[in-house]
Amino acid sequence: MNIKKHINSADIVILLGVLAVIASLLFRQPAKKLISEMFFSTDVTYSVHVLDASDNAFGIGTELFDVHGNNIGVVADIQSGFSEALITVNTPGMRDETGVYIADSMFIAAGLEIEIYSEEGFYAHGIVKKVQTHR
Repeated sequence: MNIKKHINSADIVILLGVLAVIASLLFRQPAKKLISEMFFSTDVTYSVHVLDASDNAFGIGTELFDVHGNNIGVVADIQSGFSEALITVNTPGMRDETGVYIADSMFIAAGLEIEIYSEEGFYAHGIVKKVQTHR
């Protein structure tokens, strides 16, 4: 009996899948270590020029959240003018050579528009004016 074995496309797909699973298991920990070495923990202070907000939306000590519910800091200072406000926020973050990140993965830099919410449901829309890192 003469049986010839042929490799078809299904065999190749299965083989590549098995190799991908093995590679992900082998490189998971080194990848996590690489990411932690690329980023540096830091304390972040940023200021937001509020363009639009709920009345009496925020006070000093108010915890702030992004649209996804991620904590993006605590109000440290408020400077109010006739029709505008500047909110200063403190939060832990990460930084690398590309910039500063808060709430694990939210990039923050001067000039970016930002929407902020409080636990009570107050809302503000503004532009980040200044970002500083400490440590």
